[in-house]
Amino acid sequence: MSWNRVGDTAVLDIKTFVNYRTPVDPDSVLGPVFREIGDSGVDRLVLDFRSVGGGSDDVMESLLRHLIDKPITVGGPSRVKTYQFDAFRKHLSTWDEGVFNLPASLFTEEVDGMYAVSPEVSGGTREIEPAADAWRGPLTVLIGPSNESGATILLAELRDERTATLVGESTGGSAEGPTGGVIAFLSLPESTIRVRVPLLWTTTSYKAFTPGKGIEPDIAVATTIEDVRTGRDRAMEIAMEKVNHD
Repeated sequence: MSWNRVGDTAVLDIKTFVNYRTPVDPDSVLGPVFREIGDSGVDRLVLDFRSVGGGSDDVMESLLRHLIDKPITVGGPSRVKTYQFDAFRKHLSTWDEGVFNLPASLFTEEVDGMYAVSPEVSGGTREIEPAADAWRGPLTVLIGPSNESGATILLAELRDERTATLVGESTGGSAEGPTGGVIAFLSLPESTIRVRVPLLWTTTSYKAFTPGKGIEPDIAVATTIEDVRTGRDRAMEIAMEKVNHD
Protein backbone atom coordinates (compact mmCIF):
# COMPACT_ATOMS: atom_id res chain seq x y z
CA MET A 1 0.00 0.00 0.00
CA SER A 2 1.29 3.45 -0.92
CA TRP A 3 -0.02 6.91 -1.67
CA ASN A 4 1.18 10.04 -3.39
CA ARG A 5 -0.12 13.54 -3.86
CA VAL A 6 -1.03 14.88 -7.30
CA GLY A 7 -2.02 18.52 -6.91
CA ASP A 8 -5.02 18.57 -4.56
CA THR A 9 -5.68 14.83 -4.98
CA ALA A 10 -4.35 11.88 -3.00
CA VAL A 11 -3.84 8.69 -5.03
CA LEU A 12 -3.88 5.61 -2.79
CA ASP A 13 -2.80 2.26 -4.23
CA ILE A 14 -3.93 -0.88 -2.36
CA LYS A 15 -2.69 -4.25 -3.62
CA THR A 16 -4.17 -6.97 -1.42
CA PHE A 17 -6.50 -8.00 1.41
CA VAL A 18 -4.39 -11.06 2.32
CA ASN A 19 -3.70 -11.01 6.06
CA TYR A 20 -3.60 -14.67 7.04
CA ARG A 21 0.04 -15.56 6.36
CA THR A 22 1.58 -13.05 8.78
CA PRO A 23 -1.45 -11.42 10.43
CA VAL A 24 -1.32 -7.80 11.56
CA ASP A 25 -3.98 -5.44 12.89
CA PRO A 26 -5.23 -3.76 9.68
CA ASP A 27 -6.29 -0.63 11.57
CA SER A 28 -2.67 -0.17 12.67
CA VAL A 29 -1.63 -0.13 9.00
CA LEU A 30 -4.51 1.80 7.42
CA GLY A 31 -5.04 4.29 10.25
CA PRO A 32 -1.68 6.11 9.95
CA VAL A 33 -2.02 6.27 6.14
CA PHE A 34 -5.49 7.82 6.26
CA ARG A 35 -4.39 10.23 9.00
CA GLU A 36 -1.48 11.29 6.81
CA ILE A 37 -3.79 11.79 3.82
CA GLY A 38 -6.25 13.77 5.93
CA ASP A 39 -3.51 15.96 7.40
CA SER A 40 -2.05 16.66 3.95
CA GLY A 41 -4.89 19.02 3.04
CA VAL A 42 -5.92 17.29 -0.20
CA ASP A 43 -9.48 17.76 -1.42
CA ARG A 44 -10.08 14.42 -3.20
CA LEU A 45 -9.07 10.79 -2.97
CA VAL A 46 -8.52 8.39 -5.88
CA LEU A 47 -8.28 4.78 -4.70
CA ASP A 48 -6.58 2.39 -7.12
CA PHE A 49 -8.27 -0.84 -6.14
CA ARG A 50 -7.73 -2.86 -9.32
CA SER A 51 -5.18 -5.33 -7.92
CA VAL A 52 -7.28 -6.45 -4.94
CA GLY A 53 -8.92 -9.85 -5.26
CA GLY A 54 -10.18 -11.51 -2.12
CA GLY A 55 -8.50 -12.12 1.20
CA SER A 56 -9.16 -11.43 4.83
CA ASP A 57 -12.46 -10.01 6.07
CA ASP A 58 -10.71 -7.94 8.76
CA VAL A 59 -8.79 -5.98 6.11
CA MET A 60 -11.94 -5.45 4.03
CA GLU A 61 -13.90 -4.13 7.01
CA SER A 62 -11.03 -1.93 8.19
CA LEU A 63 -10.73 -0.30 4.77
CA LEU A 64 -14.50 0.11 4.60
CA ARG A 65 -14.45 1.86 8.00
CA HIS A 66 -11.85 4.25 6.60
CA LEU A 67 -14.00 5.10 3.56
CA ILE A 68 -17.53 5.49 4.94
CA ASP A 69 -18.92 8.78 6.23
CA LYS A 70 -21.70 7.39 8.44
CA PRO A 71 -22.52 4.18 10.36
CA ILE A 72 -23.68 1.39 8.03
CA THR A 73 -25.06 -2.13 8.23
CA VAL A 74 -22.95 -4.80 6.52
CA GLY A 75 -23.28 -8.51 5.94
CA GLY A 76 -26.31 -10.69 5.69
CA PRO A 77 -27.43 -14.26 6.27
CA SER A 78 -25.04 -17.05 5.28
CA ARG A 79 -26.20 -20.31 3.69
CA VAL A 80 -24.81 -23.77 2.96
CA LYS A 81 -25.95 -26.70 0.85
CA THR A 82 -24.92 -29.27 3.45
CA TYR A 83 -23.13 -29.48 6.76
CA GLN A 84 -22.67 -33.27 6.80
CA PHE A 85 -19.24 -34.52 5.76
CA ASP A 86 -18.98 -37.96 7.37
CA ALA A 87 -18.76 -39.94 4.12
CA PHE A 88 -15.55 -38.21 2.99
CA ARG A 89 -14.37 -36.41 6.11
CA LYS A 90 -10.97 -38.13 6.05
CA HIS A 91 -10.23 -36.51 2.70
CA LEU A 92 -11.07 -32.96 3.85
CA SER A 93 -9.00 -30.28 5.53
CA THR A 94 -9.23 -26.54 6.07
CA TRP A 95 -7.70 -23.80 8.22
CA ASP A 96 -10.06 -24.38 11.15
CA GLU A 97 -11.32 -27.95 11.03
CA GLY A 98 -13.90 -27.18 13.69
CA VAL A 99 -16.24 -26.22 10.83
CA PHE A 100 -16.62 -29.93 10.03
CA ASN A 101 -17.99 -30.66 13.51
CA LEU A 102 -20.57 -27.94 14.04
CA PRO A 103 -23.80 -29.04 15.78
CA ALA A 104 -27.01 -29.33 13.76
CA SER A 105 -28.62 -26.71 16.01
CA LEU A 106 -26.62 -24.02 14.17
CA PHE A 107 -28.34 -24.77 10.85
CA THR A 108 -31.95 -24.15 9.83
CA GLU A 109 -33.37 -25.82 6.73
CA GLU A 110 -35.03 -23.46 4.26
CA VAL A 111 -37.74 -24.07 1.67
CA ASP A 112 -35.27 -24.44 -1.21
CA GLY A 113 -33.35 -27.21 0.57
CA MET A 114 -30.41 -25.06 1.63
CA TYR A 115 -29.56 -24.29 5.26
CA ALA A 116 -29.32 -20.91 6.94
CA VAL A 117 -26.26 -20.64 9.16
CA SER A 118 -26.44 -19.18 12.64
CA PRO A 119 -24.75 -15.75 13.00
CA GLU A 120 -22.73 -17.46 15.73
CA VAL A 121 -20.79 -19.10 12.89
CA SER A 122 -21.05 -16.63 10.04
CA GLY A 123 -21.11 -13.22 11.73
CA GLY A 124 -24.44 -12.30 10.12
CA THR A 125 -25.56 -8.69 9.85
CA ARG A 126 -23.61 -6.15 11.88
CA GLU A 127 -23.17 -2.41 12.28
CA ILE A 128 -19.84 -0.72 11.63
CA GLU A 129 -18.83 2.83 12.44
CA PRO A 130 -16.54 5.12 10.44
CA ALA A 131 -12.96 5.16 11.72
CA ALA A 132 -11.88 8.34 13.50
CA ASP A 133 -9.55 9.10 10.58
CA ALA A 134 -11.94 7.99 7.81
CA TRP A 135 -11.90 9.81 4.46
CA ARG A 136 -15.19 11.69 4.12
CA GLY A 137 -14.44 13.76 1.03
CA PRO A 138 -14.99 13.06 -2.70
CA LEU A 139 -13.97 9.50 -3.58
CA THR A 140 -13.12 7.90 -6.93
CA VAL A 141 -12.27 4.18 -7.11
CA LEU A 142 -10.50 2.40 -9.97
CA ILE A 143 -11.97 -1.09 -10.43
CA GLY A 144 -11.43 -4.07 -12.74
CA PRO A 145 -11.81 -7.80 -13.40
CA SER A 146 -9.30 -8.80 -10.72
CA ASN A 147 -11.71 -7.55 -8.05
CA GLU A 148 -13.69 -10.45 -6.59
CA SER A 149 -14.75 -11.96 -3.27
CA GLY A 150 -14.07 -9.47 -0.45
CA ALA A 151 -13.05 -6.74 -2.89
CA THR A 152 -16.41 -6.93 -4.66
CA ILE A 153 -18.21 -6.98 -1.31
CA LEU A 154 -16.48 -3.74 -0.32
CA LEU A 155 -17.39 -2.11 -3.64
CA ALA A 156 -21.00 -3.24 -3.27
CA GLU A 157 -21.21 -1.72 0.20
CA LEU A 158 -19.60 1.52 -0.98
CA ARG A 159 -21.99 1.86 -3.90
CA ASP A 160 -24.96 1.29 -1.61
CA GLU A 161 -23.91 3.49 1.29
CA ARG A 162 -21.64 6.26 0.05
CA THR A 163 -21.19 8.63 -2.88
CA ALA A 164 -18.26 7.25 -4.88
CA THR A 165 -17.44 7.22 -8.59
CA LEU A 166 -16.24 3.86 -9.94
CA VAL A 167 -13.96 4.02 -12.97
CA GLY A 168 -12.60 1.16 -15.08
CA GLU A 169 -13.92 -2.27 -16.02
CA SER A 170 -16.58 -4.63 -14.66
CA THR A 171 -15.42 -6.57 -11.63
CA GLY A 172 -15.37 -10.29 -11.08
CA GLY A 173 -16.98 -11.87 -8.05
CA SER A 174 -20.59 -11.48 -7.02
CA ALA A 175 -22.20 -8.40 -5.53
CA GLU A 176 -24.78 -10.60 -3.79
CA GLY A 177 -21.99 -12.37 -1.92
CA PRO A 178 -19.18 -14.91 -2.49
CA THR A 179 -19.13 -18.65 -1.80
CA GLY A 180 -15.58 -18.59 -0.43
CA GLY A 181 -16.35 -17.71 3.19
CA VAL A 182 -15.13 -21.16 4.24
CA ILE A 183 -13.07 -23.26 1.83
CA ALA A 184 -12.44 -26.99 2.21
CA PHE A 185 -9.51 -28.74 0.56
CA LEU A 186 -10.59 -32.11 -0.84
CA SER A 187 -7.74 -34.56 -1.56
CA LEU A 188 -8.91 -37.03 -4.20
CA PRO A 189 -7.76 -40.45 -2.96
CA GLU A 190 -6.74 -42.00 -6.30
CA SER A 191 -5.05 -39.08 -8.04
CA THR A 192 -4.03 -37.13 -4.87
CA ILE A 193 -5.18 -33.99 -6.70
CA ARG A 194 -6.23 -31.33 -4.17
CA VAL A 195 -9.47 -29.48 -4.96
CA ARG A 196 -10.73 -26.28 -3.31
CA VAL A 197 -14.43 -26.58 -2.42
CA PRO A 198 -16.25 -23.43 -1.19
CA LEU A 199 -18.68 -24.34 1.61
CA LEU A 200 -20.27 -21.10 2.79
CA TRP A 201 -22.28 -18.61 0.75
CA THR A 202 -21.86 -15.25 2.47
CA THR A 203 -24.46 -12.70 1.39
CA THR A 204 -24.19 -8.92 1.56
CA SER A 205 -26.60 -6.15 2.50
CA TYR A 206 -26.29 -4.68 -1.00
CA LYS A 207 -29.78 -3.78 -2.21
CA ALA A 208 -29.51 -3.61 -6.02
CA PHE A 209 -27.33 -6.37 -7.45
CA THR A 210 -27.54 -8.37 -10.68
CA PRO A 211 -27.53 -12.08 -9.70
CA GLY A 212 -24.26 -13.75 -10.61
CA LYS A 213 -22.57 -10.48 -11.53
CA GLY A 214 -20.06 -8.19 -9.89
CA ILE A 215 -20.02 -4.39 -9.93
CA GLU A 216 -20.28 -2.22 -13.05
CA PRO A 217 -18.28 1.02 -13.33
CA ASP A 218 -19.93 4.44 -13.50
CA ILE A 219 -17.34 5.40 -16.12
CA ALA A 220 -16.31 2.44 -18.28
CA VAL A 221 -12.70 2.40 -19.48
CA ALA A 222 -11.62 -0.80 -21.23
CA THR A 223 -7.93 -1.66 -21.43
CA THR A 224 -6.82 -1.99 -25.05
CA ILE A 225 -3.92 -3.94 -26.55
CA GLU A 226 -2.29 -0.64 -27.41
CA ASP A 227 -2.58 0.46 -23.76
CA VAL A 228 -0.73 -2.69 -22.69
CA ARG A 229 1.95 -2.22 -25.35
CA THR A 230 2.63 1.40 -24.43
CA GLY A 231 2.09 1.08 -20.68
CA ARG A 232 -0.68 3.65 -20.78
CA ASP A 233 -3.13 3.73 -17.86
CA ARG A 234 -6.20 5.36 -19.40
CA ALA A 235 -8.42 4.54 -16.42
CA MET A 236 -6.15 6.55 -14.14
CA GLU A 237 -5.93 9.35 -16.69
CA ILE A 238 -9.71 9.60 -16.97
CA ALA A 239 -10.17 9.38 -13.18
CA MET A 240 -7.72 12.25 -12.67
CA GLU A 241 -9.37 14.30 -15.41
CA LYS A 242 -12.73 13.83 -13.73
CA VAL A 243 -11.64 14.80 -10.22
CA ASN A 244 -9.81 17.86 -11.54
CA HIS A 245 -12.94 19.10 -13.34
CA ASP A 246 -15.54 18.36 -10.64
